Amino acid sequence: MNHQEIRFSILHYLYNKHYGKELGHHHNVEDIITKTRLKNIDRDLIYGDIVYLKDKGLVDGVISIGDTYPTHIMITAYGIDVVDNISNEIVQNLKNSIENQQEINPIINESNQKTKTEKVWEYVKANPAFFTSYVEKILRICLGSGSG
Repeated sequence: MNHQEIRFSILHYLYNKHYGKELGHHHNVEDIITKTRLKNIDRDLIYGDIVYLKDKGLVDGVISIGDTYPTHIMITAYGIDVVDNISNEIVQNLKNSIENQQEINPIINESNQKTKTEKVWEYVKANPAFFTSYVEKILRICLGSGSG
C-alpha cells in the first residue's frame, strides 16, 4: 500500500465517521488502524501519513505529551472536500472509460454524496485494474507526490 492509499484509507474512515453518529469526535489512531486495511502496514508509515494529513489541514489531531504524532484525529472540512473531490473525479473517469454504463449508472446517478462515495470506493476495491490506472493518479494529485 502506498502513501496515497494509506492517506485515503484514513480519510475515508474519518469521512464515514463524520457522516455517521460520531460527528465532531476525535478517533483513536490505533482503533482506525485495526478497523481498516491498515492493520498489516508498518506503523511508522501510517504515523508519518497522519502527520502529513494534519500538516496539510485534512485532519485535526490531538498530540499527547511525549508523542510525535496525533493519537486521536478527526477529519476537517477541507478533508471532507478532498474525499468528495476524489470521489467525484473517479466518477468522471468512470463516465469516460467504462463501456458498460449499466454497471456504473447507480454510482453516477446517486444524489447522496456519502452514499456515492461509498459506492465509488466499493467499485474501486472490486476492480483493482481501475485503481491502478485512474485512482492512483487521482490520489497522487489530491494527496501528494506530484501530478502524474
